[in-house]
Amino acid sequence: MPARSALRFSSRLTALLAGVMLAGAALAHGDVTPQAVDTHELPSLGDGWRDQNPFRGNDTAIKIGSSAYNQNCARCHGLEAISGGIAPDLR
Repeated sequence: MPARSALRFSSRLTALLAGVMLAGAALAHGDVTPQAVDTHELPSLGDGWRDQNPFRGNDTAIKIGSSAYNQNCARCHGLEAISGGIAPDLR
C-alpha cells in the first residue's frame, strides 16, 4: 500500500505543478502597467472619426510612437515589430 500512496501523491503533485505553470502563463501579460507616453507635442484631434491616420508623415508623431513602442511593446514583440517568438509578430 505505501507504493500506491506514493504514486497517488506523485500524480497529485504533478497535476498541481502543471496547474501552477499554466496559471503563470495565463497571467504573464495581464498585470502589466505600461510606461506613460507624453503626447503633448501632438495636435488635438477632437472627437470626430477619421478615415485616415491624421499623423501619417508627422515626424513628431513617428518619434513619439517609436519611443512608446520601444518602451512598452518591443520587449515581447521585438524591435520593429519583428517577434523573436515570445509574442506574436506585429508586422
